[in-house]
Amino acid sequence: MPKAHAQSKAALAQQLPERLLQVSAVLFFIGAVISAVTITNRTVTAERVPNEVAAFCSDFPEGQPAVVSRT
Repeated sequence: MPKAHAQSKAALAQQLPERLLQVSAVLFFIGAVISAVTITNRTVTAERVPNEVAAFCSDFPEGQPAVVSRT
């Protein structure tokens, strides 16, 4: 019995990295699909930025003054 147990442990140790790679690949692709669906979800439509805001932001090529002053 102990010899069979040692062989099964060796077989398990050999299969574990392959199984871990498969599980991580599946989780990666599930995350990619969820991200793609979330990014392309059109339930919230984009709104145009008012001209005053766009003009204010374009006056500062280095960034918005409040953001630049914090760094």
